[in-house]
Amino acid sequence: MHRKGVSSAVLGVVVSLIVGTLILASAPSSLENLLKDYLKTKVEAAPPPRDRPSPSTGTTVALGCGNFPPKLSSAQADIQYGKYRDYIDQTIGELPGTAPLKAVLNPHAFVAAIATEETSFEHYNPDGSVKRGSSGEYGIMQIMPIEIEAAGKVCKDNDIVDSNKDLEDVLKNVRCGVHYLNQKLQDCGNILEDAATAYNSGRCDSSDKSYGKRVIGHYEEWKKCIKQKYLWPVLFTNSVSGYCFGDRAPESRDGIHKGIDAAGRLDDKVMAIANGIVVTVVTGCSEGDRRCGGGLGNYIKIKHDDGLYSVYSHLSKVSVQKDKKVEQGSEIGTVGNTGYSLGAHLHFEIHDKMDTSVNPCNFLDCSATKCR
Repeated sequence: MHRKGVSSAVLGVVVSLIVGTLILASAPSSLENLLKDYLKTKVEAAPPPRDRPSPSTGTTVALGCGNFPPKLSSAQADIQYGKYRDYIDQTIGELPGTAPLKAVLNPHAFVAAIATEETSFEHYNPDGSVKRGSSGEYGIMQIMPIEIEAAGKVCKDNDIVDSNKDLEDVLKNVRCGVHYLNQKLQDCGNILEDAATAYNSGRCDSSDKSYGKRVIGHYEEWKKCIKQKYLWPVLFTNSVSGYCFGDRAPESRDGIHKGIDAAGRLDDKVMAIANGIVVTVVTGCSEGDRRCGGGLGNYIKIKHDDGLYSVYSHLSKVSVQKDKKVEQGSEIGTVGNTGYSLGAHLHFEIHDKMDTSVNPCNFLDCSATKCR
């Protein structure tokens, strides 16, 4: 949205500059240098007066980002993501739970990677005008005009925009880009490099993969600094195949299901939902031995940095050892059918700081499932 007038933050910078100038007139050289550095920092860190997001309530944070030569420095990356994070977070949140983009390991980082390659993650030119591409593309996500069979048409078909003028609005521009990227992921079978290539060329099988490769390079850097609170534990699925938390389940302890049954195929990758330390590992269970592991079969328990625990059960393979640190998104095992299990899936639990089972859907995005 375009806002008229001058924001309070910018007024504060102007006042600071005036006061600083008066002080500098009589200040010693050392104090003068300190004041210059302070004022320089205030001016550089101030967000643009237009389209400033409200204080973030998002699910991600960018801290200590890497460099994206020749696109962004580390400091610029932090600032740019901070300016546009809420728009990306809101748009990804409004996608249906089954959207291909939501099944990407770090969807926020993937969107940020596209924006970095397209416009160095900026919606406006230094003079305040909206960035335009050589073929008429608009804004931070470089959306083609709506009459062209590309992103603009997808945006119009999804009732995001009514005219090309709407593409100058930063939120609508981000929404268009995210919906188009989601469409390309679907078209390209969830292959990230191909989807990125298609975002630029329209074709998953384009012979020129240079754009896609650059985006994947940005994506790897953004993944290091954009951290989601908790990931879905099975790669490329975000659904439930059986019981939800609290369901009556005869085969469960006490007859009450203590977690959710995350869908997955045999040997699909299982990932740590957040950083932590492995506190329990049970292996040696085979299919058919329903008592092994207390019914959980091969399983892993991780204590996370915030004091919560996560439990991953019925695994076919365990890839970590007790007392080892694990990072969010790292592979810790594979989906299996060991213990008291009637088919391949991941029985997943979250325990509170007192090690009591709590509803995983209080922490994970269960919007694509029947569980709440």
